Amino acid sequence: MKQRIQFLYPSVFFILCCILWLIVVMSLGVYESSITAKNGVLPFTFNWWESTSIKNHFFLGNYLKNETANGTVYTTYTYPFYFINYIILAPLHHVLDISYEKAQNILPYINVLLFSFVIYRVKLKELKLLIQSGNSYFLTIIFLIIGLLITNSLPWSSMLRNNLENFHMVISILFCLLSLTCVNNYKTEKKDKLFLIIGLMISFITPIYFPAWILCYIYVQNELKIRKKMLGIISMIIISNIVNYILPLIAANSLNLRSSASGFLYRSGLDGSSAYFDSILSVIYSPKSSQQTLSTLILITSTVLLGKVLNDKSKLYFNQFIFLLIPLLTTIIFFPQFSSIHMYFIELLIVIPCIFMICYWLLNYNLISNLKANQYSLTIIFFTFLIMSQLLQLTRHFCLLDFFKTHLSSI
Repeated sequence: MKQRIQFLYPSVFFILCCILWLIVVMSLGVYESSITAKNGVLPFTFNWWESTSIKNHFFLGNYLKNETANGTVYTTYTYPFYFINYIILAPLHHVLDISYEKAQNILPYINVLLFSFVIYRVKLKELKLLIQSGNSYFLTIIFLIIGLLITNSLPWSSMLRNNLENFHMVISILFCLLSLTCVNNYKTEKKDKLFLIIGLMISFITPIYFPAWILCYIYVQNELKIRKKMLGIISMIIISNIVNYILPLIAANSLNLRSSASGFLYRSGLDGSSAYFDSILSVIYSPKSSQQTLSTLILITSTVLLGKVLNDKSKLYFNQFIFLLIPLLTTIIFFPQFSSIHMYFIELLIVIPCIFMICYWLLNYNLISNLKANQYSLTIIFFTFLIMSQLLQLTRHFCLLDFFKTHLSSI
């Protein structure tokens, strides 16, 4: 009984902190956006599925309302991706009678809480020691770390303001889990198993991250040698990616529908277009779509500076950080036009790793318990600075000033 209470206490504290920070985020304009109906691929698709028989849709997607009337269908997303989202949204639609246009607004909440849960599970041992100590100084740091996870403005803005069918945050979280192979002394067998499982998960969601996955797999090898098991795992992931990519195309062809999805030539810019970017470097400093330049630079700078002060752990820290840059770099290199158009997606590939690194390395019992008074004060300033930067970005994204003017004028 005592062990159960000891386990529940950290869990309850963590959940309460998440709820408190969610209230803060929702009060800054996110709630207003969350109750606003929005069009998009998911509502167009699921409404279509439920308006006709399976033989007429084969669980394909619609980028536009009634897209099939034009003889096209959207084949960008995989079947598992659609099914996962349908399992999440269908109960809200059928049980609570919420339209898919509104129900999909729950997805950023799920993404943010999933990220928080991953940190909780990965650092559970450290969290238990810190929380059960009852030290209010330690609890304050944990509260602020959770605050950084929840107030991160990019998931809220990129999904609620742009595309709610956003799988890039989940992909980034999966690569964060893979990065643990850089800092933990895993045996080769455990590395192989982890890369196989997560590689399959990534392939089920989208094939575009296969180059990043295979380069990350090579990155963590002890020597530059292809092992039989490694070759077998790579072959399985290749097959899984191919199957998940071609199944929607085969289904569309069987319905005599053309794919409206953008091809590789367009997304890479190899179609010759220069309307959305000039060069690969221009994608980084001058993308076509909006980006969170300042708050992202603050996170990147903070992540690098943190590595500098870790002293004997710095080499391990930066090894993990470089690993986490691979998905971002490969995506920009192979799909520069896509990256320029959808920087609000691609930016997640740097923002999520930065926050993961900060939380992973600072949620350390030995580090926190040995902080001197002046170091503790600086740590609090560090986190409040990061959180405040995100909150400021959040209010600007959701036009909180306009929201207050509208509601105050009606009183």
